[in-house]
Amino acid sequence: MANASKLRDRADFRRVVRGGSRISGARMTVYWLQSSEEIRAGFVARRDVGGAVVRNRSRRVLREAWRQVAPSVSKPIDVVFLARPGMAQSKMPEVAKEMRELLARQRVIGR
Repeated sequence: MANASKLRDRADFRRVVRGGSRISGARMTVYWLQSSEEIRAGFVARRDVGGAVVRNRSRRVLREAWRQVAPSVSKPIDVVFLARPGMAQSKMPEVAKEMRELLARQRVIGR
């Protein structure tokens, strides 16, 4: 399922964060919830990550990492990636590797 779309509504973000499973790594926290429709992802960076430039970069890096990981997801899920302060100095390949490992631990994707 390489065709992934974005979570857009605040209600969708809340539903995933409050009702979904959670796993944390050094650079991100991943919330995910089984969906009946398609694969959708949302990206969040709070102020504790850094200033506006750092938060925007963190979201961009998460989105690019997700583009590489999303084709491995075989079932429809809604997923929210929350950047942690360790994300600020991370490079995209490191982020993609951690994202893949976290999702594999939750059995959302195969290793």
